[in-house]
Amino acid sequence: MQDEQLSIKTIKSRFFGIPIYFRNHKIFDVDWVGIIDRFTKLNTSLSDMIFNLKSFKDKSVNNEDEATWARAYVLELVEVSLNIPTSYGKALKYLMLWKKMTVEELAEQTLLAPETISRMRNRNVSKPNLKSVVAICVGLELPTHLSHKLIELAGHSLRLTIIDHQFYELILNSCTAESIYYCNEILLSNQLKPLTVEK
Repeated sequence: MQDEQLSIKTIKSRFFGIPIYFRNHKIFDVDWVGIIDRFTKLNTSLSDMIFNLKSFKDKSVNNEDEATWARAYVLELVEVSLNIPTSYGKALKYLMLWKKMTVEELAEQTLLAPETISRMRNRNVSKPNLKSVVAICVGLELPTHLSHKLIELAGHSLRLTIIDHQFYELILNSCTAESIYYCNEILLSNQLKPLTVEK
């Protein structure tokens, strides 16, 4: 075991052969022996994990454990999807509660002002800015289908005939657990406006 702790904002590790990203935790960069015990000690829930399932053909992976955790993750996503409120503000509150994220933490992850997020949560904002909603999906590290649901509840849809929207789709599908800075850099490098701007 290495003694040096990692303290980067998002840490990529391995869990039964599944890359998992933990937000805001200091963990040892180790081979995950006894991971269930460590996972519990981190006081982390399934909402903090993003699965990127690899092939079950890897003989070094305990497929039974991998399948168990994949099932638990999917069941939690089903529960969240079934219970998500039908208004944007309430859905945003619900997803922030699921992710255990405060207004201030989400503001830091999105570069949106805390006041902007509070208005979205607490007032009936008729149609939040699409870029802000995509930034919130990135900040919350939402699975793609929940990102699309939140965008829909905000009164938008991603039209794949629009180049900006194609890039938003790319970000939501491929940049899960990346920072807002990384996502903005993708847009800027393609001569598109960033999702948000640092104040």
